Amino acid sequence: MKKTSSIVCLIVSIVAAVIITVGYFLIVNSVIEENGKKNINEITVQTSTYINAYTKNNYEEVSKYISDYSLEANNATLDTLYNRFYKKGIYGFGYYDSTTNTYTLKTSDETKNDSFETEKIKLDERIYNQKISITDSKNIFKNSSLDETIVFYNFSSSTNTSNIFAIESFDTFKDVLYKGLGENYNPSYLIMTKNSYIVSNTFDSTMTYYSGFFDTYSDITTLNSYIDSSVNKTGLVTINDNKYLISYASLLDNNYSSDSLNIYTLISDDYISNYYRAVRYTTYIYGGCMVAVAVLFTVSLISVYNVQKKKNSKLTADFKDDIHYVLVLNKNAKVISMNKKFSSLGVRSSYLGGFEILELNGNANLMDKLLNDYPSLTMKVNDKLGMTKNIKFTILKLSKGYQLVGEEIGDDVNVVSTISNTSQQETSPEVYIDDTYGINNIKCLIHTLNDYLQDSSKETNNKYLIYVGNKKQEELSRLYGEKILSLVNIEILNKLKLLLGKDAQIFNIKDNNFAFIYSFKDNYHDLNKTFTKFDSEMKKPTKILSQEMDLQVIFGLYPLSLIRGEHTTPLNIIDKVRLACDNAKNVKDRSYKIYDEGLAEIYSKDIRVADDIKNGLANGEFVAVFQPNYSLKEDKINGFECLIRWNNPKYKYESPLTYVTVAEKTGLINDIGLFTLKESFKLMKDLNDPSLHVSVNVSPAQLAQRGFTQKLLNMYKEYDVPYSSICVEITETYLIDSMEEANSKLEYLRSFGVKVYLDDFGMGFSSLKYLGELPVDVIKLDKEFIDGIKTNKSYRSIITNIINIANDLGLQVVAEGVEDDYEIEFLEKRNCSNIQGYYFSKPVTKENAKKALSIKRKKEVK
Repeated sequence: MKKTSSIVCLIVSIVAAVIITVGYFLIVNSVIEENGKKNINEITVQTSTYINAYTKNNYEEVSKYISDYSLEANNATLDTLYNRFYKKGIYGFGYYDSTTNTYTLKTSDETKNDSFETEKIKLDERIYNQKISITDSKNIFKNSSLDETIVFYNFSSSTNTSNIFAIESFDTFKDVLYKGLGENYNPSYLIMTKNSYIVSNTFDSTMTYYSGFFDTYSDITTLNSYIDSSVNKTGLVTINDNKYLISYASLLDNNYSSDSLNIYTLISDDYISNYYRAVRYTTYIYGGCMVAVAVLFTVSLISVYNVQKKKNSKLTADFKDDIHYVLVLNKNAKVISMNKKFSSLGVRSSYLGGFEILELNGNANLMDKLLNDYPSLTMKVNDKLGMTKNIKFTILKLSKGYQLVGEEIGDDVNVVSTISNTSQQETSPEVYIDDTYGINNIKCLIHTLNDYLQDSSKETNNKYLIYVGNKKQEELSRLYGEKILSLVNIEILNKLKLLLGKDAQIFNIKDNNFAFIYSFKDNYHDLNKTFTKFDSEMKKPTKILSQEMDLQVIFGLYPLSLIRGEHTTPLNIIDKVRLACDNAKNVKDRSYKIYDEGLAEIYSKDIRVADDIKNGLANGEFVAVFQPNYSLKEDKINGFECLIRWNNPKYKYESPLTYVTVAEKTGLINDIGLFTLKESFKLMKDLNDPSLHVSVNVSPAQLAQRGFTQKLLNMYKEYDVPYSSICVEITETYLIDSMEEANSKLEYLRSFGVKVYLDDFGMGFSSLKYLGELPVDVIKLDKEFIDGIKTNKSYRSIITNIINIANDLGLQVVAEGVEDDYEIEFLEKRNCSNIQGYYFSKPVTKENAKKALSIKRKKEVK
């Protein structure tokens, strides 16, 4: 590359980098204020939503409790309500005695209680006629020394609660606002009725009622005039020469409060200024990187060009021959140079494939064979005037490529192609027959798909390549070996022939799965009808060597119409239809999955997650935490469940199920499982208490791994802990689906005293049927059932029956996800033995596990 060209290239690259950087800065700055306002409004709306949901939930829960227990307005009722709901944040319950015209109040804050007792409570009609009010304490307590906003709940609409009310501090919601916007920006709020009555504010001393903006009786229309409703109900206002962003949202609907409140949030304009500063610094770094990349790109381009030039110079000949057409090619058939004779034709193609070579007959894949095995080739070229010329080239092999020397021949060319004949020989029937099952092999499928790719006249509408797989193939291979698996495949093949007809083309893919091409009458109705028929045939009883086998056949479908809109190859199509078949394993309501681009994206994402898991394991990003298990009978923590957490910012908000699923697909679950086992053994070694235990989730892939049971038993000896200290947790679905395979291994572990937990119990379809046969000691009630105790009568009945059956069979029951007294009371009355959930504790680290042993129930449940 010449010096001048290099300088020009460098200048162009730098200018382009500068233009992109400046454009980036301008675009970002143009949207940053709007995004800042949008963010503030979102936080305001979230705070409002939280307040609405929180207060309504408290009102409904207390009201229902009062109604359910027919509580009357008296001191005993106040004690009951206080003991029941003080942890909800409600610090006071009271009632009004109309006969004596007095108020009685019980609070959780004795200082407030003393203060209230010296004052007369005044409840004006505006407040007392609403279910929920948000107001200043001075509007309720006469001569109150308190300066805070409170929530007032009035339960007068209930049958037996005409005079009962509750009081709650508003500070909780202020914390929500601070967490969203950040205390450094000093966010404030104002709560005002729509008739301009201010009920609460948190302004600092510079933002008083007399600042000219926040007059107590200011017109709300004036206030809203500062807010640009077209930009997320957020605007900019100046108060005492300071700029603030202001936003608002509605509070409480008319069913609860006739005041029609709005909450206004204010935050310093620095909130957006800091955005600008961050973007400026980022832009400087970005611009510098762009310029550096431009320089490096130019230098690399020059270096690669010079290296390639030296490399290719060994191939290039000195072309002074004006009589013959001369070409020099590298090994990839790319044109390195051509002599001046070609300029008369106007040829500019850099690949020989750009010319029409008669011997190939359109099959460009045979170009290498032609160059290496044959002495000549004939090229058909159109010159600048549109005239057709036929040039016959002699092929000369060079050390690193080929030299072609050619001359024009007559227009009437009759090429008897030797390579074409060879191609016909390669497509003879014998080459396309599979040796194992005597059907077409993958070569034949590739040839068939290639016909569809090259011949655009072939009909592809409603025509699918269908991949046939066996959902239990790996399990059958482990249990019975490859010979039995081959017999199973023969049965599947026979059923396919019965369904498709004897003359149907069925292909054997190299991993003992089958494929065929099938046409449907339409894209939906006939497809579903056909696979209903396929499923019915495949599910018929099948005997292999006198033993009945369950064939769980699944199908992946690739619409051949897709090849008209994308550049693809036969092998690429086969990969896609195999991917669809793999995903059919996860479809519950049918046995097939149709390929779409979303599957490729999921597959690509799984690969990225798998790479991150590998790096995470190597870098120590995974940690084990332990969820305490509380024994209701022993009234103490008697063990833990080991859980995995991933300290990686990319997966901070992802459920562990997301990456555990990928780990199971890729085999990385064995490494993760080994990690959790080791951490659990270390904890039991440190605690050194034989009455405690840790349950560890063991994946199906781990349990199926050869030598797993012996490796686990060796760990008990290595860490010198009792066999009862580490328990194995298996999911219900896997244990029932793979009962024959899993039973022997679990029974072997149980013979040493290892306890087996059945996780997620009740979520399958055949749980109770197999419960007496499963090799387990403990069953865990799924959190979904526990969440429904209060609202779902069916769940309460199911839980009761499961616990009764488990107790009759001598099994322990662990209820997961328990969070409040009502759930504990319900479970304890039904003799549930163990509890897990946030009611007692969130998962703790290994270092805090010993401290967690002192956790006790928050209060006695009556």
